[in-house]
Amino acid sequence: MDDQLPPGELPSAAEALPPHWLLYVRLLGVLVIGAVIVAAIVLLRQDRTHSQPTRAAQAVGATPHNSGPLGALERRAPVVGQSAPNFALLDTDGRRVELAALKGKAVVVNFWATWCGPCREEFPELQKAASSMSDDVVILGLDQAESAEKVTQFRDQFGATFTLLLDSDNAVADSYHMLGIPDTIFVDRNGVVRDVAFGPLSAGSFRYKIKQALEAK
Repeated sequence: MDDQLPPGELPSAAEALPPHWLLYVRLLGVLVIGAVIVAAIVLLRQDRTHSQPTRAAQAVGATPHNSGPLGALERRAPVVGQSAPNFALLDTDGRRVELAALKGKAVVVNFWATWCGPCREEFPELQKAASSMSDDVVILGLDQAESAEKVTQFRDQFGATFTLLLDSDNAVADSYHMLGIPDTIFVDRNGVVRDVAFGPLSAGSFRYKIKQALEAK
């Protein structure tokens, strides 16, 4: 047996290594296991994202789509000193938000659209105001007759953190007699309209009018 080593003699380093094909198989196995782990982590994160409402959705008491009617629930224009006409719309994630359910908080109802030039100028100003507001304030941006995808892209472009609702057939805007955009309604903690502003506002104007709504008795 010529290939046997003499007693006490160790094999060389080259002879001790496994064949090249076996190394490749082991490396492939490590890569496959790593890919499976990464895929599992991604799926778990996606499941958590879809199963848990966002902070904004929690703040406005958003509920599943099938929990009630949508659109203008009271068909009348907002009048300062009177209760705000109730409505319910879906947010960009398909959750239902109803104005009447927000009593106890000051609410800003802003009518806008991505194609509206003045709205695009006002949107960052509204976000500046939103970023400095407490949890006692809810801002609802009612987009006019656009898809959830377009509104979501616009929201992400500007990093908006407030709630965007889909007034898909302009039902609420028509009921509120909003003839142009952007227009904004300021509602106090008791659900009473405190101000109706036509046209774009600055961040300072938003903060001032929100403060008035918060302090209204």
